[in-house]
Amino acid sequence: MSDNYDVVVIGGGAAGLSGAVALARSLRTVLVVDAGDPRNAPAGHVHNFLTRDGTPPAELYQQGRNEPAGDGGEVARARVQAVKRDGDRFQVDLGDRVVSARRLLAATGARDELADVQAQVISAAAAGLMAGAAINADLIMTAAAAAR
Repeated sequence: MSDNYDVVVIGGGAAGLSGAVALARSLRTVLVVDAGDPRNAPAGHVHNFLTRDGTPPAELYQQGRNEPAGDGGEVARARVQAVKRDGDRFQVDLGDRVVSARRLLAATGARDELADVQAQVISAAAAGLMAGAAINADLIMTAAAAAR
């Protein structure tokens, strides 16, 4: 395991892993830093993902973590603690070690922060008021049923 990379990818979701595969196949040394808590972990399966629709998220990410390694990339299960510029490189603190990279690829995704709302609002959301581009209908229906 090296401590010097061409690129450190921060985020081990679909975007970060895809970027890491492309970089590794372009003969770049790559480290993916994956905290292991993807946004869609609670979902039963992924939606609208070519050839993988219906796959459980954990299975998708496990398969995805194997791909960069097949092309020489590495995946570290860690959370980035800090990043600082050091001349023409970045120092990335992973808690148990510090790695160096010429470039960073930030693919950290998004987090949903749901407001503390009344059951009526949850029921309205289940009836069709959607907040966001892609909401897992199973989770909304479960929340609405629990609110009844």
